[in-house]
Amino acid sequence: MLKLSVIIFVLVFPATLLGYTIGDEDWTYMPNPMGEYIYINPNCSDLAAGNPGDQINAIWMAAKAWNDYGKANFEFSYGGPTARASVSMDDHNIIFFSPHALGSAIVATYAWVISGNVTECDMVFYDELWLFNAYQRAESYEFDVWSLAAREFGHFLVLGGSQFDEATMYPYYRGGEMFKRTLHWDDIAGIQAIYGQQTPFSVIIEPAADPSYARVFNQSGGSFDFIVRAYNNSQSDAYFRATLDLILPSGYLLGPLLQSDSVFLGAGDSIIYNSTQIVPAGVPLGEYRYRARMRETISPYSDFDDSYFMFWVIGSQVGSIGNEEDWVLTKKDFSSDGSEVNLGFENLAPNDAYRLQNFPNPFNSSTIISFDLDEPRGISLEIYNISGQKVRSLFVNEQLAFGPQSVIWDGTNSEGMLVAGGIYFYKLTVREKVFIRKMIFLK
Repeated sequence: MLKLSVIIFVLVFPATLLGYTIGDEDWTYMPNPMGEYIYINPNCSDLAAGNPGDQINAIWMAAKAWNDYGKANFEFSYGGPTARASVSMDDHNIIFFSPHALGSAIVATYAWVISGNVTECDMVFYDELWLFNAYQRAESYEFDVWSLAAREFGHFLVLGGSQFDEATMYPYYRGGEMFKRTLHWDDIAGIQAIYGQQTPFSVIIEPAADPSYARVFNQSGGSFDFIVRAYNNSQSDAYFRATLDLILPSGYLLGPLLQSDSVFLGAGDSIIYNSTQIVPAGVPLGEYRYRARMRETISPYSDFDDSYFMFWVIGSQVGSIGNEEDWVLTKKDFSSDGSEVNLGFENLAPNDAYRLQNFPNPFNSSTIISFDLDEPRGISLEIYNISGQKVRSLFVNEQLAFGPQSVIWDGTNSEGMLVAGGIYFYKLTVREKVFIRKMIFLK
């Protein structure tokens, strides 16, 4: 039996909820890996919505948040732009802006369900009464497309509302809010409760600077900075092959632009690499996808996971593909430069070398981070949020004695302010070796 479900998002205060909620229908009937293509019509005429690339970028980054940070066994893929602008069951998940109003609705998700199985979803932003912002800091009278789309993609995944006001799935939204672009731990728990956790590896690639606007280059070329985060979600140490490549507007695959054949990653650990990519002059016009992949280390090198973001080249010349050598990476050895959480694939060591851990984990007030030193050493211990920003330094080049060591982190940043609840990483640096662990702050 076919059923059409509609989830409408309006400016109302929610009833009390108990954490994440899950609908009765889902996509779990799909074979692994589960996932769906989305098609975006960038037809919003609001000035702050920017150009079509800005609108596509904002919506894709919202879907990408669930792919990358949700770490569940479900993945959205970008199928490309579309001119469609109506809700219909047509085997395509369409996202568009309507010039009309639907009562006080800001955005709505329409889902087609057959016997409890979701088969298709459309997302509509209602533009007659509201102003949308897709590439700048949203004002209090505007609605951030990225944040709204992130919440609606949660509805795609059949997540309901959350009681936590910092969660993306919280049922109330204020004009100008942008922090709900980032998934809350309750959002992550919800999607993993439905689709399970992605194993054994997951990877994230993002622009290093503000990702809220589209990267657009003219045919004279340019460059962009980016960051790759790789995660081992399993209980065992493992190796993977790391590659970077580029999908051209024609669909042609260029690369690998970088390849590291055997990268170690300890159980439950994460590592980070960043670099700058040169965009050469005279390349073809259109949309590019810059992709990171974690792959098996033996032939046929199947993917464990991949992640990509988009950029655009505009101009009047046709352009040519050119050579791979023209797409220069400023750092090709996956080594660390010591900035922020940039750990470098080469410098990471097995975590059991110093028995680094924290307890309790998760925690809701404070946690004890402990480790053992085999001899007196100078160490640094730093806390980072899920976006790779340093939150606090607990030790900076501190000389510590031989034996067990511990320090309490009370959930505050370097200014003494309590941080938001969510996923954090603590980074121990001992000489040239770097160790990472994950912890969850239940605020």
